Amino acid sequence: MDLTYYLKICYTHKNIGYPQLNCWGLVCEFYRREKNITLDLFPTEDMRTLDKCYLEYRKALKETAKKDNCITAFFKHGVCVHCGIYLRDNKILHTDRCTAVQPLHEILKIKNYDEVRFYDAA
Repeated sequence: MDLTYYLKICYTHKNIGYPQLNCWGLVCEFYRREKNITLDLFPTEDMRTLDKCYLEYRKALKETAKKDNCITAFFKHGVCVHCGIYLRDNKILHTDRCTAVQPLHEILKIKNYDEVRFYDAA
């Protein structure tokens, strides 16, 4: 898969539309383009909005083991605060100030997330 399209995403707190998206917007865009699955694109992101989005979708999303192209949800104190797409070799496509592919362990070390869960939609 060519990630060039996703790496052009410019991080913003509001989902204005491609290429100006937040982390949930990147997940929605990825699922739409790669899996033909539409997830609601919430307009803003802060910890409360992303966690609310997660709570709405956790029934529709199936928790899974790490696998290519699944959603990676990052938590602090039980609240979903960040998300991205899991890629092979323990790497995550995500946007947080800039869009990049980073090793999972590097993200965890920098951000001190308490928990990571993986989800997929049918």
